[in-house]
Amino acid sequence: MNGSTGVEEAPRDRRIDVIMHFMTMSEQFRAHRRAVVGMIRAGDVANLDLECLLQAITAELGRLADARCAGRFSQGAVGYGTQQMRDLLHDLLACDLTDSAKRRIRHFLIDHLEVGLMDFPGMRFTQDWFSVHEEHWRRYFGHLAGRAGLRFLEIGSFEGRSACWLLTNLLRAAECLLVCVDTFDAYPGQERAYDHNIRACGAGNKVLKLRGHSEQVLPSLEAASFDFIYVDGSHQMLDVLRDAAAAWRLARPGAVLVFDDYRVSAGEPADGSCGAGVDGFLAAVSGHYDTIFSDWQLAVRKRETAQPVSSLPVSSA
Repeated sequence: MNGSTGVEEAPRDRRIDVIMHFMTMSEQFRAHRRAVVGMIRAGDVANLDLECLLQAITAELGRLADARCAGRFSQGAVGYGTQQMRDLLHDLLACDLTDSAKRRIRHFLIDHLEVGLMDFPGMRFTQDWFSVHEEHWRRYFGHLAGRAGLRFLEIGSFEGRSACWLLTNLLRAAECLLVCVDTFDAYPGQERAYDHNIRACGAGNKVLKLRGHSEQVLPSLEAASFDFIYVDGSHQMLDVLRDAAAAWRLARPGAVLVFDDYRVSAGEPADGSCGAGVDGFLAAVSGHYDTIFSDWQLAVRKRETAQPVSSLPVSSA
């Protein structure tokens, strides 16, 4: 309530906070990046000024470093911006460039964009996409902390950043289990980093690591056996839809399902996006879940009376 006007203020959209958290690039560099992405998508990089792009990246890296030292950006946000630059150059390596241009890019990646560890004492994280969600999760899921026998599933674990948070904050009681599914092939050494981090958080005995693609691993898990499922694997729309359907089968009645990167921009999820895949699945189970929150992430609770996907009515074409 606004004390001066007596008008209740609208709640702030947390999605805006997350966007602002990760929006580290200058507008000038974002414009440059959009132009290069446009060339890549059009399959026309003949007019790319590679040296100009590399100079722009170098300048942006310097600006990010200064902002980080001044405390304006978190290390996770800077890491996200740096990864976007890295991804852009890797996309260029897949384009029809000269051999000398590709060598220049590879050398630049080694000299300026080599992956490094973040400042998490005792841990080996190269990215931190989860810290921005910690307070939100603690608010909505903190009541689960200390409950014995909880079974959690994480689809997409990367280096174990969110897994370690779950283990140290929610899965503290006896006989809890966290099943982590990942291909562990995002970069050389990813699995070693994950294994180290799980050991370092001191709860490795509560973790079952399953290496492989979700479409191969999830069907082998027992139906209706999990209390909480975090879906953060492939962000391709059809992959997300498939993971959502698999998660629904594995979730017990009353279980919580959280989908990452649901709405990452203004408006509804764009066609072909991660969020569009989630919406496509939820349309099929409409009336069988309740929404907990919907912002950058989407959390739903499977109703006690929910039916399995196979028994839901299918409309005729």
